[in-house]
Amino acid sequence: DFIEANAHRRKNNIEDEYDILLVNGKDIAIIETKYKAHTSDIEKLVNNKYKNFKKLYPEYKNYTHHLGLASFNINEDIKEEAIKNNVILLQRKGDIIETIVPSL
Repeated sequence: DFIEANAHRRKNNIEDEYDILLVNGKDIAIIETKYKAHTSDIEKLVNNKYKNFKKLYPEYKNYTHHLGLASFNINEDIKEEAIKNNVILLQRKGDIIETIVPSL
């Protein structure tokens, strides 16, 4: 339905920014972008940014939430961490985007 880039919100003592929010029907995808991804990026997305998102964007509490990390460089450690944490990976390969979706 819509895409919001560089979404920034502050509420009470919580403040965070989200690179891309994709909203479609009753689904929302929270996508963080990194030039070179690290396993700590997934940990930060899951343990910090997503928790803040739920407090900062209560209007999406009844939506299905999807977490994603987009990067030019994704190694095997990151793929394992993403699968473990149910995070979708998006990696550019030439003119296409390879998507790695953890099994649900």
